[in-house]
Amino acid sequence: MNKELIKISSALIADGENFLQHIVDNNMDTLFLSVADGKYPKDIYFEFPESIVLDRVDFFTNHPTNDDGKITKYEILYKNSSSAKEWRSIYVSNTYSSKGIRIAKFEPILAKNMCLRIHASSSKKVAINNIEFYIREDLKEKLLEIFEDIDCKK
Repeated sequence: MNKELIKISSALIADGENFLQHIVDNNMDTLFLSVADGKYPKDIYFEFPESIVLDRVDFFTNHPTNDDGKITKYEILYKNSSSAKEWRSIYVSNTYSSKGIRIAKFEPILAKNMCLRIHASSSKKVAINNIEFYIREDLKEKLLEIFEDIDCKK
């Protein structure tokens, strides 16, 4: 999947030139960094160009010079379609103290939208360098053998 086609949105305000789009630009030298606002949870929404089957999400929380924005507790939620009303929680992290990679593994899901909900972070900011979505093409193919489209509508 071309990550540049993923629509990203959030109520978080970028700190300087550290925009949301840096989360999916495949460049570890750039990052999204929010300003401190003191409110939790902090949500970042991802809308995929089409529904995908995935079972893992990894992201890096590395500010280059300090711990600002280091994500210490988070949750992953998803929707099967853009019109779905309720978010479903698929993963809740442990509490982390170190910077670095965060790995969320879960049972395969069919998702059109995903939410990264941050419950705790250092300095009341959010820092994300890069995110990876692990797509299960084998399961997508099985769904397409049964249904005419990936959203299982027909």
